[in-house]
Amino acid sequence: METEELRKKLYDLCEKTETSKKGIDMLVNYYINSLGWDEKQSLTYAMGLFKNDVIDEIVLYSREHNHEKVIGEVMDFYDAL
Repeated sequence: METEELRKKLYDLCEKTETSKKGIDMLVNYYINSLGWDEKQSLTYAMGLFKNDVIDEIVLYSREHNHEKVIGEVMDFYDAL
């Protein structure tokens, strides 16, 4: 599947679950820029967050807290792995 198709599917998941596209883009860019993943791998991994309910936990937490702070905490978590 091409990256454009993956991104469209990812954005469709965002719309269905009321997840911020901006937040997803931040995570995808983090995977690319910090972890060195390619775009296809990053988009595929982000889509997987919806399947295992990780994204639901991030969204619920971010609604209760500052969204930008939550994204930073998620990125810090990945750095610690």
